[in-house]
Amino acid sequence: LSKIGELKVISRTSVMPYRGKATNVRDIGKQLGVSNILEGSVRRSGNKVRVNVQLIDANSDEHIWASDYDRDITDVFAIQTDL
Repeated sequence: LSKIGELKVISRTSVMPYRGKATNVRDIGKQLGVSNILEGSVRRSGNKVRVNVQLIDANSDEHIWASDYDRDITDVFAIQTDL
């Protein structure tokens, strides 16, 4: 994502303190100085993996875009390419 010039991508280290905490998206956006937040989850079942990704407007807390990516665990790097 950082290869897209118009995007300000915050480091993983900066966002890790929010992991697992019940902080709302608006507060996170203000604290990080960003207008959009990309969040996601990864679930595995047997030899399948599902990645769910959501782009959220940090000012309005509205979902802009969301998608699921389902792959075999042996093809997990294809999801990275798709994203």
